[in-house]
Amino acid sequence: MVLTFLRFTILILLLLLKISVSYSQDIVQKEWKFIHNPPYYANYGYLNRFGDLEIFSPYIGIGLQPTQFSVAVYAQTGINLFYKNFTWRLEYLNGIIPDFSLFDYKNIEYFGQNIFFYNFNNSRISSTTKMGNFVYATHVKYMDELESNVNIMFGIKQIFSFDSQIYNSEFITITSLLNFGIDHIVDVNESSYYLKFKIPLTIDFLHSKLGFMITGFYTDYISKDRNYIIGETFSGYDEAIDIFIKNENGLFNNFYDLYGSLDIIYRVYMRFLPSGFDRIYVAVGGTTGVAFRKENKNTDFLYMGTAALGYELYDTVPFEVRFSVDMDGNFFFNMSVVSPISHSFDSNLD
Repeated sequence: MVLTFLRFTILILLLLLKISVSYSQDIVQKEWKFIHNPPYYANYGYLNRFGDLEIFSPYIGIGLQPTQFSVAVYAQTGINLFYKNFTWRLEYLNGIIPDFSLFDYKNIEYFGQNIFFYNFNNSRISSTTKMGNFVYATHVKYMDELESNVNIMFGIKQIFSFDSQIYNSEFITITSLLNFGIDHIVDVNESSYYLKFKIPLTIDFLHSKLGFMITGFYTDYISKDRNYIIGETFSGYDEAIDIFIKNENGLFNNFYDLYGSLDIIYRVYMRFLPSGFDRIYVAVGGTTGVAFRKENKNTDFLYMGTAALGYELYDTVPFEVRFSVDMDGNFFFNMSVVSPISHSFDSNLD
């Protein structure tokens, strides 16, 4: 089935490339172009423009994408089509560096993804379909048990997203990011779904920024078979790379089926540095909330204090190093690929 899907993807890409070449007589502009969306991907390829239509193909690139447990690095190729407010991406991704939480080259993912975006009135709706080989883990209690309990299996993931800018002034920005996802593991005929939302709010001052974010998450099984993990860890740092954790069996590394949390962070920017470096910041903050796991029907009240050093770029944070202590005195040191409190519309990649 994997080979059939890959052949189909390659056939579509070749067909679209042929179509773009056939329009070469009407193209207003042709150029090699570098396209990036920090920190997720950077691609270099051939851009054809005719009228309101742009076709970016062929291209190659490298990118980061969230996995179920952390984040991984992938090589990319495919086609991007842009028409007014509409964007379509058909891509093939092959893992270069595996999931950072596992970091085992036996766990390399490779898959195709088909993404539609439509932008309107400071909002965006999107649909993402992913098909290929993904990492799945059988039931474990803590993150440190993952490595010996994972399998690479063929799966289909469907994600629907609605992201919107609720309010934007010179000083205050509020956005909402909502997505609903379905995950079907074809090899074992097991299905689940999840619903997740984030509402970040930031207040800008002359040399600093105060941020708040409310997060909610719920997941459940669709199938009768329930052998694989479907929950998330509480902290909300989906794209974090854990460098050191004092106690890997702490509550913050449990997998929860339902949680609600509030994040607060205060950033102070290095405005005295030269342009470009003045976006470096230091920050203090914390996370608090409640989380529930159906397995033992326990409700956990969790909180964590954080100090951070990061860099802000284009209203998102591609890099942040955090030092954190939770309610049990457990010490965390990790690097976030994307700060949780940012306004970038990228929930379709979850």
